[in-house]
Amino acid sequence: MHLRTDAYTDTWDISMPFELGSTDWVLYIQFDNDSRVSAIAMRSSDGIFRRPAAAPDDKGIFHAPTIKNKNG
Repeated sequence: MHLRTDAYTDTWDISMPFELGSTDWVLYIQFDNDSRVSAIAMRSSDGIFRRPAAAPDDKGIFHAPTIKNKNG
């Protein structure tokens, strides 16, 4: 399992190691301005907007996360 907290300003993502032939899903957890969980969504590793057909419904309203500025 891989937890990434440094890619987006308001979103963490949790992914499993890639295995050939397995379902490759990513769990996204978003936070509001008060650092409370505001949304949880499952997506495929093919893209943040590709929701697998068998994935559970999103909790909250999942929005496109803001990429952190790596230059400061």
